[in-house]
Amino acid sequence: MVQGGSMSNSPGSQAMMGSMRKMQQSMMTQPMTGDTDHDFASLMREHHRGAVDMARAELQNGRDPELQKLARKIITGQEKEIGQLGRWLACHLAKPLQS
Repeated sequence: MVQGGSMSNSPGSQAMMGSMRKMQQSMMTQPMTGDTDHDFASLMREHHRGAVDMARAELQNGRDPELQKLARKIITGQEKEIGQLGRWLACHLAKPLQS
């Protein structure tokens, strides 16, 4: 939203909102297993994917050199963590707490 509460239809704003919607939908559809570690890894992987999408939108549409540099750094770091979380998930089946 721009100051005053109205939505912008700029390509960059639309890309950011699309990234947010995609990330939120993906996070909301992740099954909660009752295993906090597994659920954390699953949700954070989707959250990081959303951050990468938003950083790419910044690179395509942004103009500020400092933010462009930060976006590149975010992509590098988050992609590394996405891989780490994916590898962890592949090796660890959910173990729900027994009540």
